[in-house]
Amino acid sequence: MSQVQENIIMVDNPRVIKVLNKRFTKQILNCFTDTSKTAAEIASSVSFPKEKIYYHIKNLLDNEILFIADTEIVKGIEQKKFLPTAKEFEIKGEKKTKIKITKDQSKEKKQEEENRIKEDIEKQVGEKRIEALRKINERRRSSDKRLTGRREKLARRKKKKTIFSGKDNRSNQNRRQEKENRKNEIRRDSFDRRFIKTEKDISQEKKENIFPIQNGKHQSIKYKNTLLNLNGVNKAITFVHSGNNVTFLQATLGISGFQINRINNYQLPIKIKNHEIRTLP
Repeated sequence: MSQVQENIIMVDNPRVIKVLNKRFTKQILNCFTDTSKTAAEIASSVSFPKEKIYYHIKNLLDNEILFIADTEIVKGIEQKKFLPTAKEFEIKGEKKTKIKITKDQSKEKKQEEENRIKEDIEKQVGEKRIEALRKINERRRSSDKRLTGRREKLARRKKKKTIFSGKDNRSNQNRRQEKENRKNEIRRDSFDRRFIKTEKDISQEKKENIFPIQNGKHQSIKYKNTLLNLNGVNKAITFVHSGNNVTFLQATLGISGFQINRINNYQLPIKIKNHEIRTLP
């Protein structure tokens, strides 16, 4: 790998020629000027993700198309700058592939591309839309559908019409009549049958009320205190802070209620040896 950029390099290696003929390789080479660039600057120039540009740069380094021109330490991290090994790559038997593009040429190319895009947009706006013409028969019926001719008697699916010999229960059911339609004013004012309780609904409610659930049943204080004792609640303490006075109370839980064992009154600030308590947490 050469550390100085040459003017022209003759390329005869098929592997290197294949890499040079790639469109993305040409974009990377064309983004260089006389100054070297870092990987982030190369990715920004070709509009490519920074995380994925390192693979392509490593490939170009392995094929000696790029070389490390300079290294710089930024915040304790070594940052490399790259340059093409030559200003022009000449492939044997083909025209020269130039990679050096001046700033004026790049500006002219951008301007030409912008003008071309504007012309395409104006041309598209000026063109008249051609509406699709369809025949009435094609619109009414698809070509893959069956013809309109009726099936013959032998080709019908249901050859014999059976007569229903069972019992018709529909007349015994509570069916809607014409006057019950929602479009009629009388039907709107009447109650909806869905909300009218039937004998079946009433019998179901009676079954559910055989063992009614009593919510909010009154429980005595002795019963509650017994449950607290069984759950391990036997003693209690409390502090009452009023102004500068603090009242401490200690009690034991019995079946009939709390039994006070100890009451102490303190006045703030409380001094204990070298410590002074001005308020309770």
